[in-house]
Amino acid sequence: MGTIHHERKSPRANWHEYDGGDYFVTICTKNQFHYFGEIKNDKIILTDIGIYLKSQIDNLQNHYPFAEVLLYTIMPNHIHLIISIHNSDSSHTNIAIPNCTDAINRVQNFAIPICRDAINRVPTERNVMKKQMLGTAIRGLKARVTKYANDHKIQFAWLTRYNDRIIRNKNEMNRIAEYIINNPIKWKSN
Repeated sequence: MGTIHHERKSPRANWHEYDGGDYFVTICTKNQFHYFGEIKNDKIILTDIGIYLKSQIDNLQNHYPFAEVLLYTIMPNHIHLIISIHNSDSSHTNIAIPNCTDAINRVQNFAIPICRDAINRVPTERNVMKKQMLGTAIRGLKARVTKYANDHKIQFAWLTRYNDRIIRNKNEMNRIAEYIINNPIKWKSN
């Protein structure tokens, strides 16, 4: 008797195109291994691969102009990011998106006026390329870090998937920003 294959359920929201909006993203290392560094005195001390990861996050928008990292933290075995995906053909292009430094300053003051309501941004026309903008940027980031590790003969592996959450409003943005900023302080070594 043949094997029955069940289609893997996508963790993505089927009502959202992922073509614009703000996302809280967490990407973990395989087996929770501490590849990126260690927390000392509430701050991360980065390894070589952690330093490379930081440079790739800081330059993500150079590779993917539609993806802006507003805030992030690198932890020993994972990263947290707030990524804003800009849809260049959206009817919401009049929204002024601040530069990363301004966004981080606002995050630290917990008064970020940059969120968009993801539910109201769902376009009626489906476009596969737009639907995959967030995933494209994350896959690219993961691939560059993996290539760096391979080129430098560093044992390294990501967890296959990543977690994302659509940020729906200012209060949610502020809670997530506070969590990201305080993550190193609350770190308990595994």
